Amino acid sequence: IGKYNAVAHFRSTDGRTIYKDKYATLTILDRTSENSEIFSKLVMEDVTAKYDGQKHTAKLKNPEIVPSGYSIRYVNNSQINYVKNAVAKCEIVNVITGKVHFTVYSFITIEKIDYDMSNVKFVDTTYSYKVGQTQYLRITGKLPEGVTVSYENNAASAPGSQVRATARFYSHDRNYKDPEPMYATLTISSSEECQVTFQYFTNGVFETSRT
Repeated sequence: IGKYNAVAHFRSTDGRTIYKDKYATLTILDRTSENSEIFSKLVMEDVTAKYDGQKHTAKLKNPEIVPSGYSIRYVNNSQINYVKNAVAKCEIVNVITGKVHFTVYSFITIEKIDYDMSNVKFVDTTYSYKVGQTQYLRITGKLPEGVTVSYENNAASAPGSQVRATARFYSHDRNYKDPEPMYATLTISSSEECQVTFQYFTNGVFETSRT
């Protein structure tokens, strides 16, 4: 801000001709208060979007009102991956001094999305009792890439037992939510029939009895 005397020196390429210097005055006006009113009207809205692999950007809605002599500089105003309330900045910079005269802020939020779990099933199942065998309840279908599963209370072995099993799912991709858990009932049917065969010899003939 103020007046500055500028001098332009001229020299010929052959070194023999001498030109007179020329003078001019550069005046930088103090329009801080005037521009502050304009800057206060700048708008950069918050951006909220679901993750889609694309870049989402916050920008001024009315950049045309920025006075001449100022440039617009964005800082951290684009996001692709999941983030909550990332601060985006728009700086209004004096092109001569390089000084930031005003800053507009907004927030960018990229929300996580759901996996397609339509092919994954966890259903009630009944197994016949087998002596010495433990039965397990597990999901069927292919898990989406990036998802793993763990089980709780999904095993039983005693005849007539019934347990409520849980399948919990975990996302290993920051942009996806953990899928909701699934529940199913595992039942072991009553003990298998125990059949004992007796053979005995009567009057010269083998006879068979079963219980």
